[in-house]
Amino acid sequence: MVKEYISTPQKKYDLVPTSLGISDNTLSGLIGNFNILQQKRQEMLRGASVDHPYIKRGIDREIEKVRLNILENLKVIYNSSNILNQDTKNNYDETVKKLKESPELQREKVEIERQLGIKEKLYLFLLQKREESEITRASTIGNSVPIDAAVSGAQVSPNVGGIYRSAFVIGLLIPIIFIYLIDLLNDKIINRNDIARVTAAPIVGEVAHHSSQNRVLVVSNKDRSVLAEQFRILRTNIGFLLSPSIKCPVLLVTSSIAGEGKTFCSMNLAAVWGIAGKKTVILELDLRKPKIAKSLGMVNEKGITNFLLGQVSAESIPIPIPNTENLYIVPAGIIPPNPSEMIMDPRMGEFVNYLKTRFDLIIIDSAPVGLVSDSKIIAKLADATIYLIRQRFTVKKQLPFINELYTQALLPNIGILVNDVKIGGINSYYGYGYGYGYGYSYNYSYNYRYGSDKITPWTKIKSLFKI
Repeated sequence: MVKEYISTPQKKYDLVPTSLGISDNTLSGLIGNFNILQQKRQEMLRGASVDHPYIKRGIDREIEKVRLNILENLKVIYNSSNILNQDTKNNYDETVKKLKESPELQREKVEIERQLGIKEKLYLFLLQKREESEITRASTIGNSVPIDAAVSGAQVSPNVGGIYRSAFVIGLLIPIIFIYLIDLLNDKIINRNDIARVTAAPIVGEVAHHSSQNRVLVVSNKDRSVLAEQFRILRTNIGFLLSPSIKCPVLLVTSSIAGEGKTFCSMNLAAVWGIAGKKTVILELDLRKPKIAKSLGMVNEKGITNFLLGQVSAESIPIPIPNTENLYIVPAGIIPPNPSEMIMDPRMGEFVNYLKTRFDLIIIDSAPVGLVSDSKIIAKLADATIYLIRQRFTVKKQLPFINELYTQALLPNIGILVNDVKIGGINSYYGYGYGYGYGYSYNYSYNYRYGSDKITPWTKIKSLFKI
């Protein structure tokens, strides 16, 4: 009503009634100020006209300003009233909702009181029964008579000291027995002492375990790996086996059985001499099952057997190995039915003498001396012998045979090379090891097998204990 009253143009200069039921101090003050200005204007109109500058620019402007403030205040009061009205409505709805839920809550309360009464009666009944049981037990007189009176003394059981002593003895004996059984059942060569105790042949080097199965040559000109350095050390140590007067030494590489890494060591031993500037040739004289040329990708190449059969000349069969300087290979050629007889051919010596005129070093990869006699036949052409032993592969029973070859000089200047040295286990070679993961094996039909050893459940169990 106030808003409508002061918004009417005809009542623009009329007084606003204040007793309209509005209890807002701000609004009351504005209306009072508005009425004072209206009265002041009416008094001035008694002596001046409406267009008087003071009235038009002064009083009228103040009246308009107060009128706008009143409208703004009414707007605020109106919004506040709406908010209060909405809150009241919400409270009303909430109250109505609670009133509607009262019967349900009352029923739940009655149910809870009913359950409480039942459980209270049950609890009192059980208390009564317990008291009756206690009275009955207290009134019963036992008829048992002690035979021996109890004595006060040390603890009878458990015997803590005896348990500690037994645990100490068992904990000490079981590991000793376990270690003894492992050592008793182990028939493979593990450390350097296993070799030194049986044979007097010198150990010229060790080659670490190589994990890669596809890499044939691990030695290159700029290679500074552990394996490359070990082959360099081996090259230096072999120099002490050879006489300084020999211009073109011939090295025979052999082993007791297959699978000890002759082919791998032959190729890398030749490579380490090649990068030193020595023109080196590998003579593949394992005529029963040659693998060097095949591993290098040289298939169907003419070789030694073709020369011994008179099919090719000596000058045509040495083949340079790609990507390796000063390194050549003489393949085995076709596999003959009589390898030993072909090696005994006099032309073999002539061929070796020819190679001495063209090369600085000759390395002969031969068959295992413990299986066939080929290496003993070739031994007369060699100046030194590199005898391969593979750690955790070569059996200890083969060491007396190596010592016999050394003491009886059946092979010239034998030097032992320990291959596939690994770390870990109850015993380890020098307490360290590496790996190149290479292997092949002869079976009864004299077959090779490249690749890592077959993984069996037993090998997995041994790997847990690093036996």
